[in-house]
Amino acid sequence: MRNWFKKQNDEMIEIQVDDTERRIIVRALADLRDKQRMAHKNYDFLDSLIVKVWLNCKTKSH
Repeated sequence: MRNWFKKQNDEMIEIQVDDTERRIIVRALADLRDKQRMAHKNYDFLDSLIVKVWLNCKTKSH
C-alpha cells in the first residue's frame, strides 16, 4: 500500500505500509485528534488526514 504526503515545499514522499501499519497510523492520528479536542485546539486537519490515509490505502489495496 502507498500513502502520498506532500512536504511543505511540495515535494512528494511515498511510504509503503501494510494493513496493520495503516491501522496503527490511523489510530495514532485519532488519538492525537482526541488530545487536541480535549485541549480545545484545532483538530480539523487531523480529521482530513485520517480520511485521506484511510481512503487512499483502501482504494490502492483493491
